[in-house]
Amino acid sequence: MKEKEYNVVTLEDGLEYAEVKKIRYNGIIYLFLSSLENNDNFCVRKLVNKNGKQVLIGLDDEAEFDEILSIFVSKNFN
Repeated sequence: MKEKEYNVVTLEDGLEYAEVKKIRYNGIIYLFLSSLENNDNFCVRKLVNKNGKQVLIGLDDEAEFDEILSIFVSKNFN
C-alpha cells in the first residue's frame, strides 16, 4: 500500500504539522494543519505574501477562526 504524501510545515512553536487541507475563502488561502506528534492538536493559518515571500500567519480573531472552521466542516463532513 502506498503511503500518503503530505506537506510538512514547522511553525513558530518549533513543532511540525502536516497540511491537512487548503481552502481559498474571500481571496485568502487558509491551511488546516495537524501536529505530527499529536493528531488531536490542530491549527489554522493564513498563507500571505510578505516582502515577496509566502509566509504563514495566525488568524485575526476568534470570529475568523469560527467562520473558516465552519466552512471546513461543511466542505468535509456534510
